[in-house]
Amino acid sequence: MEKWMMGFALSAFAFSLGGCVAADETAAEESIIEDVGSEAEALVSQPLPSDVFIQSIQASGSGCRTSDSVLPILSDDQQSFIIIFNDMQLVYPPGTQLQSKSCVAVLDMHVPQGFQISLGTVITRGFASLDPGHRARHTSRYFLAGNPLGATFTSVLRGPMEDVYQSTDRILLGSETWSPCGSNVLLGINTSLFLDASSNRRGASLFNTDTTDGVFQKVLHVSWRRCS
Repeated sequence: MEKWMMGFALSAFAFSLGGCVAADETAAEESIIEDVGSEAEALVSQPLPSDVFIQSIQASGSGCRTSDSVLPILSDDQQSFIIIFNDMQLVYPPGTQLQSKSCVAVLDMHVPQGFQISLGTVITRGFASLDPGHRARHTSRYFLAGNPLGATFTSVLRGPMEDVYQSTDRILLGSETWSPCGSNVLLGINTSLFLDASSNRRGASLFNTDTTDGVFQKVLHVSWRRCS
């Protein structure tokens, strides 16, 4: 009888202990699920740098007189963009010996709350067919909401040449080159072309800017960051 009672007591104790363990495990699981849910909710509500995108674009100048003369294209990963200039071209003849065109493209960039952006690297591509004695010049300036970014970048080409050309502008990232925290920003790109055919009036030349690629790079040229 005593053995039976002892066995019953031990069984009851084991059952009670198992119940406590099961209850503790259930509470732990619920706590983990709650923590994971909170983290997932935080991740969902947290803005990402990829949320930067072009809302609209305005362009003006002798090289972009029509609405379709400037076309912006944002990459799938939203870390870079391309601006295509359809009318930025100088030709001699029949144009004058000294020619110039310019275009100011202002991009209305959406920036998620808690982030700032700056322009890291800009690559300009075009084509130049220049006879001997002819000279071409491409100039770029950049600004964020009225504040100039870095210096003025200039590339000079001299004839004879007939080839594509490319120039890379790297913006030095200082405290003044970042957009205001948590608000949309106007990113401006001022591009100008100049052709001088006065040294060879019988020659012929063509000079254009096809595209401007703006790159938001996270490693070499950081161009987004959390507000400090």
